[in-house]
Amino acid sequence: MKGIITKAFASTIVMPGPSPAQKVITEVFRAQENWILVGARLWWQFTSTVIANDGHMHLHAYLTPRANYHQDGEIIHAEAFVLWNTTPAAVDYECEDNIVMFPDGYGISLPEEAILNVVYDGANVSAAAIDMTYAGVLYLVSGKVTSR
Repeated sequence: MKGIITKAFASTIVMPGPSPAQKVITEVFRAQENWILVGARLWWQFTSTVIANDGHMHLHAYLTPRANYHQDGEIIHAEAFVLWNTTPAAVDYECEDNIVMFPDGYGISLPEEAILNVVYDGANVSAAAIDMTYAGVLYLVSGKVTSR
C-alpha cells in the first residue's frame, strides 16, 4: 500500500474597493518527482474584521494545471459571495468548501515539473477593501499512473 501525503496551500487576498473583475494566477504546487493526485480540497474563508461602506463581492477559485479557468484539466472550483451593510451593521457570506477524492486506483498523473495553479477572479463593488483567504489541500501518492 502506498501512503498518501498532503500538501497544503493558502493565500490571503485584499480586494480594494471598488475593483473591477480581475484574474490572478498563483502557482501552488510544482512536482519535484512523479506524483499521482488522488484528491483535492479547495475553500474560501472570510477574513475581514471591519467593513466600511455597503457593498458586495463575488470570488471564484479554480485548481488547474492551466493558466486560465474553464479549460480541460480543471480539478476543482470554489466560490464565495459576501454581502454587507453598514446601517444596520450586517455581514452575510457564503464560502464554499469543496473536496474531490478519486476512487481507489484512479488519479491524475503529475509528472516531474508539472505545475498546479490556483486561478482566482472576482470583483468588489464597494468603497471598502475586503480580505478573503483561499486555502486547499492536495492529496498525493508517489508514482505514475499506469493503464489497466
